[in-house]
Amino acid sequence: VCATKPVEITNLDSNKQFNLVYLKDQSLIDLQLVFERDENFYTFNEIIKEVDFFYEKISVFFDQLNEKIIRIGNVVELSIPVDNEKIGCDLLRSNVSYLNNMQEDLEEISYRTNKSYFIDNIKINQVVQYSNGQKMSLVIDPNIGIPKAKVQKNILMNIDVNTDASHRSELDFLKFIPLLQDSVKKLIRNGGTYVS
Repeated sequence: VCATKPVEITNLDSNKQFNLVYLKDQSLIDLQLVFERDENFYTFNEIIKEVDFFYEKISVFFDQLNEKIIRIGNVVELSIPVDNEKIGCDLLRSNVSYLNNMQEDLEEISYRTNKSYFIDNIKINQVVQYSNGQKMSLVIDPNIGIPKAKVQKNILMNIDVNTDASHRSELDFLKFIPLLQDSVKKLIRNGGTYVS
């Protein structure tokens, strides 16, 4: 399988988080649906089709990973570039039911919701985050102690799914993947609000 960076598989003793990366138009993975360079607008159904296409395309690779994955960190990032913050905020408000009735200026909004559940005694955390405008997030890298600032200038829908980092048992990957696919589609259909 070809990718710009080798895929890493952790072992039971590793503290390293495994990340799947889907590369559009290649046989492997970026669970990032690469919309940030695309200036078109997509309906939720069109995005869901992209999700289905992604899982179909890499199903053979998933088969190879079964019984080899210990922990997984997946991110699906849907980015809609906008030149005008007001248009972006209106788009965000109209597509997220949670924000439909909010009247205030949404240019600096950050919306986040969490959902945790268990699969085979492994805790799965789902985070959905919407943000827009000149919103800065600050991360301090413990290895070098230097703060890293990131300014977000477009609407982002971030779906972050990862397993409990303290859990070291093997993951039934073939059972986990359909559940992950279904949960991603539920999150999209519900405008980022998780419905179990």
